[in-house]
Amino acid sequence: MSVESEKLYRFENAIFSNIEHEINSIVDAAQSEKDEIVQKAKEKYLYNASKEIRRTVKKLQGKTVKLISQEEIKAKGEVLKHREKLVDQLFDTIVDRINAFTVSDKYADFLSNAAADAIKEIDGVNATILIRQEDIKHKDAIQKAVGANYEIKVDSSINLGGLSILLEEGKVLIDRTLDSAIDEQRKRFVYESGLGIN
Repeated sequence: MSVESEKLYRFENAIFSNIEHEINSIVDAAQSEKDEIVQKAKEKYLYNASKEIRRTVKKLQGKTVKLISQEEIKAKGEVLKHREKLVDQLFDTIVDRINAFTVSDKYADFLSNAAADAIKEIDGVNATILIRQEDIKHKDAIQKAVGANYEIKVDSSINLGGLSILLEEGKVLIDRTLDSAIDEQRKRFVYESGLGIN
């Protein structure tokens, strides 16, 4: 090979080596830039995916809490209905016993004593004694117990029995009705027995 050919050959090698070096540098830079872009895209995707997952989990937790709360309310409602049914059965039995008592011979004495005790509490104030329609047959016994100064009338709001005292001003001062007694006992029973909803 001639000197010129060799020079040309070296020149070509130098240029190609330089070009190859430049190409490799450009390819390496492009690869690094690509890797950096891909890494940033992955990070952004993972960040957005994580954010979406957290939002979805939070939404599902909210729905779950709401569903659990609804089920708890429903279950408490069922428990309350069952408890009310049990209390109703118990107090229906008590009302049956009261009804049996109001047709017994002891009931007239009960009414007379209740009226006499109530009248003592109002200390001679003019008043009317209120009884239920079914108890009008005991009017004479009650009148005998309290004296002739007190009027005895029928009150349609009394269902189970007993009596109440009404002052001239129209206020019930003393309530000795069996209706009120059973209502009070029912409330007290539910409260003291823990049968209310917690």
